[in-house]
Formats: sequence, structure tokens, C-alpha cells
Amino acid sequence: MLFQPIFQREQALSIARAYLGDKVQIHSVSQQPPPGVYNCPARCWYVLCSYQDNAVVLRDSRCLAISRVDGAIRYDGPAGDEG
Repeated sequence: MLFQPIFQREQALSIARAYLGDKVQIHSVSQQPPPGVYNCPARCWYVLCSYQDNAVVLRDSRCLAISRVDGAIRYDGPAGDEG
């Protein structure tokens, strides 16, 4: 039996926007985790974003993992793509 997500992509995007506010720019929402994030929680939407603080620094993008089952944020941290 195939898994049918309860929370759809658009709902995950709304959750991410409400959680992050105007601090970031969202670049993508995917069912595939970014390659630089290990031990990712399963059955999540992965939201990749960058900071909007105009700092001149080299740093990772930010990644949120939002559960497709209950809409909870399971991961909030670096995307492992620095450089």
C-alpha cells in the first residue's frame, strides 16, 4: 500500500512560512531530503531556504523537514550545502 500524505505540499509551504516569517527566502519544497542532511526523518516535506539578513558570510542553506503525516517540524537546521 502506498503512503498517502495527509499534509500536502502547499500546506507544508504555509507551515514553513508561518514558522520562519520574513527571515528567509524559500527556494524549494521536495519529498527528497537534501544530500547534505543525514539521518533525515522519513515521510517529510523538505523545505530549503536561505537567510535574508544581508550578512556577508559563507554558510549552509537552512532546511526544514515537515512531517507529511501530522505537519510537525521534525528538523530545522543546516542543509549541508555550504560553499
